[in-house]
Amino acid sequence: MNTIFLSKRPRKGITYYIVDRTYKEQGKLKHQTMLYVGRLDNLTRERKIELEKKLQELKEPKLLDSFYKEINRL
Repeated sequence: MNTIFLSKRPRKGITYYIVDRTYKEQGKLKHQTMLYVGRLDNLTRERKIELEKKLQELKEPKLLDSFYKEINRL
């Protein structure tokens, strides 16, 4: 089992986003942060392009879909 997904981390009223990977190691479920995305509510055009490239490099198509859904939701 190896799953990569975009997760939300609310802190002091602000939501931060992280790309996490979930995997099993010796029968135990583990989490690893693959990419710190940060806040999406104040995203600049340059930062958006940079994040899109990094998400594409992870070769997980659902990540980009999740990213765009969150941006459009804001």
